[in-house]
Amino acid sequence: MIRVATILTLVLALTACNEEEIQDASTTLQNAVENQDLQKPQVKVSNNQLRWSQSYASEYRVLLWLNDQDFSEHFTDKRQFNPALLGLTPGQYVAIVEAYDTAGNSLFSDPVNLEVL
Repeated sequence: MIRVATILTLVLALTACNEEEIQDASTTLQNAVENQDLQKPQVKVSNNQLRWSQSYASEYRVLLWLNDQDFSEHFTDKRQFNPALLGLTPGQYVAIVEAYDTAGNSLFSDPVNLEVL
C-alpha cells in the first residue's frame, strides 16, 4: 500500500526545481504525516463486521464481550475487523476499538453492538 506521504512527496518532487527542494518537500510531508494527533476511532457495524475511521494509530486492539463473560482481545493494523473469522460463539457482542500510537498513547471508541452468527 502506498502511503499518502509518498504520493504527496512524488507530486512535490515533480514540481521542485532541484534536489534540495525535493528533500525539503519530502521531509516536510513525512513530518506532517508522522505528527498527526491520535484520534478517537469512530466505529460502524456493517455486514457483521467492524470498520472505523482514520485515527492516525499504528495499531488497533479490538475488545469483544459476550454477555458477562471475560473479554477477548484481537490486534490489527487495519481499520476493519471480521469476527466471523475467529470462530466465536454466536451471539450479541459488545465491541470497543482501542487505537494507539508508537508513543504508547491510546484512545477508545464508544462501544457498539455486534451480532456474531
